[in-house]
Amino acid sequence: WRDRGAMTPEHGRARFLRHLAGATEGMVHNGQAALCEYTLDGDLVASSLLVIGPESVGGYLYGADPALFGRFNVTTLMMRTAMEVAVERAVPTFSMLRGREDYKTGWRPETTRNDRLVLVRPGSVAGAGYARSVRARSWAIARVRTHAPALRSAAERVRRSARNPRLVLGESRAAAVRLLGRAGRR
Repeated sequence: WRDRGAMTPEHGRARFLRHLAGATEGMVHNGQAALCEYTLDGDLVASSLLVIGPESVGGYLYGADPALFGRFNVTTLMMRTAMEVAVERAVPTFSMLRGREDYKTGWRPETTRNDRLVLVRPGSVAGAGYARSVRARSWAIARVRTHAPALRSAAERVRRSARNPRLVLGESRAAAVRLLGRAGRR
């Protein structure tokens, strides 16, 4: 996960681990999630967390041994499991959830709009400012997507760099892995 640049600093913090573990346990117990583990020759090599609602099963989070990608199509493996969970629970839709990662486009997914509801207390200046900033950001993103594909590519590179401490800090891969490892153990 770290090597793909898809990890934010929050994902490496102990509080995120505690939150995710606690939430997952309760959600699995209530039938709102499934934790799937994949073994090879008795060794755990991958796992995925599916969120389950009445209308869809969503692939929320997964991790796999990097060596596995050279042997299997990990996405296909995990999608098959997710679809089996959906069928078992009579849920009509499987979603890869948000994000436009390259590995998703090969499946020709149906893109759907995702609306955001911002609740603000009446008369709150800070709340009104936040709501305006959310609206302005959405407007700007829509304009960049439709009118400035080159700018969109540049923005995506900046976003990836900002989420990948190894690129931001300019450290070697090994040093970044050590740094991230220490942060994850705190």
